[in-house]
Amino acid sequence: MTGGDEGKPTWNFSAGPCILPRPVLDCCARDMIDYKGTGQSVMEMSHRKPEYTDILKMTKEEVRRFLEVPDDYTVMLNQGGASNIYTAVVKNLIGLKPARKAMYMTTGLWSGQCIDEARKFIEPANLIEVTNLSRNGFTQLTDPKTWLIDPEASYLHMCGNETVHGFEITEDNFPWDIFPEDMVIVSDMSSNIGTRKINWKRFSCVYAGAQKNMGPAGANVVILKKSLLGKAQRDTPFLCDWTMFEAAPQAQLNTPPCWSIYVMGLNVSYMNQNGGLPTYDAKAEKLSSMIYDVIDQSGGYYVAKVDKKMRSRINIVFRICHSPAFEQRLIVNAQYRKIINIRGHIANPGFRVSIYNAMPEAGVVALCEYLRDF
Repeated sequence: MTGGDEGKPTWNFSAGPCILPRPVLDCCARDMIDYKGTGQSVMEMSHRKPEYTDILKMTKEEVRRFLEVPDDYTVMLNQGGASNIYTAVVKNLIGLKPARKAMYMTTGLWSGQCIDEARKFIEPANLIEVTNLSRNGFTQLTDPKTWLIDPEASYLHMCGNETVHGFEITEDNFPWDIFPEDMVIVSDMSSNIGTRKINWKRFSCVYAGAQKNMGPAGANVVILKKSLLGKAQRDTPFLCDWTMFEAAPQAQLNTPPCWSIYVMGLNVSYMNQNGGLPTYDAKAEKLSSMIYDVIDQSGGYYVAKVDKKMRSRINIVFRICHSPAFEQRLIVNAQYRKIINIRGHIANPGFRVSIYNAMPEAGVVALCEYLRDF
């Protein structure tokens, strides 16, 4: 939420970077010039000095607390978004089993980009595409009986929430039991991390760009089972080598995105103080239901094509039935109500409404009122 004309708030439904709570922004503003009397901005600090290493430690502790991360997992914070992790996944995990195979689910744009990156490093015969939902427009799971599943694969990669296509995989809507029980499962949770409880018995590696729910752009989070360290390939780029990263002083192989990590720490601390993960899980359910109710009760005027059981609670995609011209009018007129950034991605036109954790309920109320009026 940002300020608007005549004191009215602007409701920003951007898919990323996410909005941040005003108290967090206020704290950032105070510390921008002089962090706690040090005479330095966090952006100016040496990442090796105690002032910053304390920030790094605090941020990791807050993330661990918020996501309820078990002790046998490590939390890593580094530069870049989730896309920076694609190569790291391959290079650190492909050798877990002798066959050097990997399975990938293609459920939308981001998982599609991930498998394209994996093809650069994995032999074609060893890269198993479990399923590809492109034929149905990434709107529903294909029949699991048609899936390609190889127990010799070192890992299974998936995208837990497709930001562009509004497709979310959960504990309840996915056939987990058809995969081997000991399969290492890796999930890109960039856009739904911090919105629902993670089953850590299910996932061996979870990663995310910080800029959706955790903080500003510039940093990523990798949460990895410690037993998977030490498995990197000899030709792993050193910034992708998780073992080398963890072994570096303060687990900092090079200069980290200090400011992004600092703001992430403030933001996650704020969420912990406001009830933690259960609060934001309930909030995601409530706010997404409000919007989907408007869509489903519009008599076919608004159309959400994603199968109801696969609908994302965070990135809600929909269209006006057979009317691109009306869609453009809705987007333009929304600005007069201080509602912005609801246009869909170029790869999935129409509307995309992103309701990350900092979105107040009042913003969703304003959007729903506008959609009904339109």
